[in-house]
Amino acid sequence: MSIWIAILLSIIGTTCMNSGLVLWKKAAVNLPKVQLGFNPQTLLAFLTSGTWMLGFGIVIIGWILYLIAVANAPISIIQPAIGFGLVILALFSVFYLKEDVKLREWVAVAMMILGIALLGLSADPSEAEHVTLHGYLLLIVSIAVSLTILLFILLQKYFIQNMNLEVVLGIATGLVMGLAALYTKALFNCLDGGDSLLAFAFFLPLVIASNFLGITIMQSGFQRGKALIVVSLSAVINKIVAIIGGMVSMGEHLPEDPLLATGRILAFVFILFGTGLLARFGGEGKVDS
Repeated sequence: MSIWIAILLSIIGTTCMNSGLVLWKKAAVNLPKVQLGFNPQTLLAFLTSGTWMLGFGIVIIGWILYLIAVANAPISIIQPAIGFGLVILALFSVFYLKEDVKLREWVAVAMMILGIALLGLSADPSEAEHVTLHGYLLLIVSIAVSLTILLFILLQKYFIQNMNLEVVLGIATGLVMGLAALYTKALFNCLDGGDSLLAFAFFLPLVIASNFLGITIMQSGFQRGKALIVVSLSAVINKIVAIIGGMVSMGEHLPEDPLLATGRILAFVFILFGTGLLARFGGEGKVDS
């Protein structure tokens, strides 16, 4: 599969996922608050909400397309590409959540589209065939990300009381989802390398657990803040984790050609900066939780 097809699948997948997130946001504000610990009544309320379950089904379709893309391209390319979903979320926010889009948001949209184009143009055909996994480095990345999540939680709870909880939850979601992306790619790398036991016995449970935890934190963020703050912060952070983690633990280096390498770096910059602009989205007309 070509890099372009993988990027296209990731964009269609993220469009589905972000459409589902809008439905989750609309449903979550009327559902019981997500708290620490397992609460069967809260889980049942989510599972019996027609709007939330419709969003869940759309998210699953998007996730399947995302898995196909991840299986056929470096995670450090696919994860930035799914940032285009924020463009979809912004459009949904305008027409469905009745939020305003200012000039900087349209600039962000243009930057992200340019970044997506540069991702494809900077691709080396051999990248999609390159399979490497440095397990000990992935472990180091996992520990570093976990400690960062713990640090943010402790800062918000004990030291910086005025830190917005929606910001903390958005960052935590991004860190967990970034790890989930790395574990997903590691699973496919193991399968490609013929190590199905490691793939299914170790990485598959990590993929399920990290995605479940990320979704749970995101729902909590939806109930305590604005959708675009939570999702945008998550999108920025998970891309950084995936780009750095993919390069460190899976040998996903920049192209050897200086021109292609420059294009790849510019793509990362445009997408991350565009995502950051969308993280500042809104003001008048924004729907609060």
